[in-house]
Amino acid sequence: MITPGSPEPAAQPAPSAVDPARLARIRIVFSDLDETLLGPDHRVGDRSRRAVERLLRLGVEFVVCTGRAPEATRPIVESLGGRYMVCTNGSSVYDGHTLLMQETLPAPLVAEMTAFFHGHGCPVYLMTPVGYLVTRVTPLVEEANRVRGVAPRLAGPEDWHVPAHKVMPWGAAHLHDEALARWAERAQIVYHPDYLEITPRGVTKAWGARWLATRLGFTPDQAAAIGDARNDIELITWAGVGVAMGDGDPVLRAAAKAIAPPHTQDGAAELFEAIAAAHEAARARGGGGPDAR
Repeated sequence: MITPGSPEPAAQPAPSAVDPARLARIRIVFSDLDETLLGPDHRVGDRSRRAVERLLRLGVEFVVCTGRAPEATRPIVESLGGRYMVCTNGSSVYDGHTLLMQETLPAPLVAEMTAFFHGHGCPVYLMTPVGYLVTRVTPLVEEANRVRGVAPRLAGPEDWHVPAHKVMPWGAAHLHDEALARWAERAQIVYHPDYLEITPRGVTKAWGARWLATRLGFTPDQAAAIGDARNDIELITWAGVGVAMGDGDPVLRAAAKAIAPPHTQDGAAELFEAIAAAHEAARARGGGGPDAR
């Protein structure tokens, strides 16, 4: 589980400085969405869009790997021409509209957690196999819904007893320690300054990414990953090339193998471009590229 703390990271190279031979081995790229692939306007930047399209043309799989629900992820994936997505912090994996894999928190535990956080005045998102729910609508919730382009169904106590891919209480960071004391043996609990993310125990973005990579026949050494927050730590340490955003969490940056420019500069594109350039150079030499595996 991930807890608060902010060590200062050591200096790491930019993605463009990673050994091209290593980048030429990459067959699948996992990218976080918010404050990574998406800019401050919550859109995919033009440079990143061009770089993703370039990767796809080269036969490199591009997978959005996010804490978001599928309803808030699929439109972005489709706009990029992608296919796969790892959602809800790794507890659900999709091929387009087809659910390939899921892990859920059991309904009694979801109801227990929801009642606890709701009782402390926190709106709670429930990302479930049957839909996207929220226990209370506040201005903060309305803004989050607007940014993500979703309209969760308002859920009363009678709706809380349901299996969930993820429980996400907003404004609950101050309850992190108590949540750990109650549920650390039964759930994965990730701290963010504004909210908590709770998924089945052992389930992380890396768990979902590893499942998909294995299904597609790729090894960790053939994977690259990029993110900005603490729920990306396991993902970037699992991947052969793990990159943090320059304005990302210091804990994540300390774990990264390379640091990209900030998301305000469309910085994720630097990783995508470096991988594409390495593949193009390998092809020009008569070797490498996804078709060579």
